[in-house]
Amino acid sequence: MLETDPDFVWALWQLGQAYTNQSRFEEAIATLERAARVSGRSPAILGLLGEAYALAGRTTEARALLRELTRLSTRQYVPPATVFWIEAGLGNHDAMFEWLEKCYQERSNYVAGLKVWPPLDPVRGDPRYLDLIRRIGFAP
Repeated sequence: MLETDPDFVWALWQLGQAYTNQSRFEEAIATLERAARVSGRSPAILGLLGEAYALAGRTTEARALLRELTRLSTRQYVPPATVFWIEAGLGNHDAMFEWLEKCYQERSNYVAGLKVWPPLDPVRGDPRYLDLIRRIGFAP
């Protein structure tokens, strides 16, 4: 798809997420920075970019995107998953669970991947995670 349209945001988003999940952070960051540019700084893209920054150890950039999303949320809808991704990448489990609960309350489609999303691996035994999985209706 990107050969046909190198600025196709959905393809850039998916590729950036795949790179992140493979721990190919520099490729993920380059891809998601491009997606952020061509999307006009879509909150969803910024969340994934912030996650990639955080997992790559670029915490200053990740926190800057958290601040940008907070400012943006005063003017437009910002999905709670965007903040959840960054907090998860930073390893801020308490904040991550707060935002994850907001995703659940909002019935966000992002909760569908909770059993397989790699950044949640460190908290799979956490009672908050297990409770959420139960409430969603997934088997533990």
